[in-house]
Amino acid sequence: MAKVWDNILKRMFAANPQHFINWIIPGAILVRELSPLLKTRDLEADLLYVILWNGKEVILHLEFQRRGDGEMGKRLWEYNTTATNNSGLTVYSVVIYLRKERKILESPYIRKSPDGELLHVFFYQIIKLWELPTGLFFQPGMEGLLPLVTLMRDGKRSSMR
Repeated sequence: MAKVWDNILKRMFAANPQHFINWIIPGAILVRELSPLLKTRDLEADLLYVILWNGKEVILHLEFQRRGDGEMGKRLWEYNTTATNNSGLTVYSVVIYLRKERKILESPYIRKSPDGELLHVFFYQIIKLWELPTGLFFQPGMEGLLPLVTLMRDGKRSSMR
């Protein structure tokens, strides 16, 4: 039965789309119709791990960036929502910047309607390696991270230990 109503409403809308637009968003003008078939593309995140966090399975999503990227928030949002939809799990996204950059977009990534209404607000974690103290990685259980020490605050001096 839901399919019947769906088809009726789609045909009704298709016959007078501007009327529906006038009702839903007064003043907006129909430019063109798009295919309702939403295409997906293959996305490849840097790393995805299922972790146990406070007793719940969560996906940890990591991205590594050498340079600033004006689209980083959008990319993380896309990876995050795709991984969430594919897995059904909450995804925690983290971008790790390897070197100091001026063009680092801060969290959150925000999408607004033309009238300023918030549509999407996506928070992600940012780690700036050059701001971290090198002592952080000179601890038991962190040995695998030692190659990153030279990228950290005082890293060139600490690597001479």
